[in-house]
Amino acid sequence: MSDDAALVEEFFAEVNDKYYPQVLEGLELFETGDVGQAVEVLARPLHTIKGVTGFMSGFEPASEYTHKVESYLKKLQSGAIAPDDDALSLSARAVNLIFTIIEQLKDSGAHDEAEAGEILALLERASD
Repeated sequence: MSDDAALVEEFFAEVNDKYYPQVLEGLELFETGDVGQAVEVLARPLHTIKGVTGFMSGFEPASEYTHKVESYLKKLQSGAIAPDDDALSLSARAVNLIFTIIEQLKDSGAHDEAEAGEILALLERASD
């Protein structure tokens, strides 16, 4: 196994064992209405995913997408975006897509740009 392949496998083990459970916890907090704590819980794993995918060859689109989701979540946490049902639903959808994108990049080397673009457009519109 090459060093790159070993890094990818190690990263995905961390994602599945550590980061995804943290993200699920954060998403559950959205459901309880504790937006500030939800974003706080989500911030740690998403920041790590953004950073690691940023230097993994071929995973840069996941890093760029995650960065934009993080920005949206910070606005939600600060109150710049009202935490209504639509905003929380969009947050969950955007966060879940991060994991889909990294899986797609791992499996095929590409991701569904149309779906990512749709979510990013919704995040941008909600942020205005």
